[in-house]
Amino acid sequence: MYKRYAGFAGSLRPPHTYFRREEISMAKLAALVVAVTTVLTATSMPSSASAIAGPSTDQATVEYRAFSVSIDTFMSLRASRSPSHLDWATDGCSTPLPVGLGDTGRSFDFTKACIHHDFGYRNFPLLDRRFNCPSRPADGYCAAGTWSYGRYWSETARKRIDDRFLADMKVDCAPRPWYQKSTCLAWAQTYYSAVRVGG
Repeated sequence: MYKRYAGFAGSLRPPHTYFRREEISMAKLAALVVAVTTVLTATSMPSSASAIAGPSTDQATVEYRAFSVSIDTFMSLRASRSPSHLDWATDGCSTPLPVGLGDTGRSFDFTKACIHHDFGYRNFPLLDRRFNCPSRPADGYCAAGTWSYGRYWSETARKRIDDRFLADMKVDCAPRPWYQKSTCLAWAQTYYSAVRVGG
């Protein structure tokens, strides 16, 4: 039932812990990859600013879509791209390095969770670029050098978005057969840890 574990001379480990060292390395690599991806994707802006309503309305709209609806409802809202001035772009669970991580695996499909996560990571910073300056110009974006992150895109907002990411991934894991569920949940925790470390 138990095999010898190469990491510790003569020690016995249960079968489900054979690759613990590799899983830890994978988690660190995933964290690095997510960090680089976040930096590359968080700076995008939608091209249209014509329908921007105002700080409180836009904040409520973003928060509603990021935190208050189910993942399936969010995907329906995303399909309509309404309101169009929000950033609906996504690169899913992409990574800039060829490490084999992505939206899906044998025991999980985190595509929807990653799209939802991208929405939060793109639109909370966008609120700062639009409204966190002394006076907002007619085109809807604060002039370069007049705005800063912190009013909307903060560590608190980032934590809420990441927590929702974990919850969305667990939604994918819930209906899976028993033999996939624990692996799915382990991957969900790995992805969550990666975004917590790397952003």
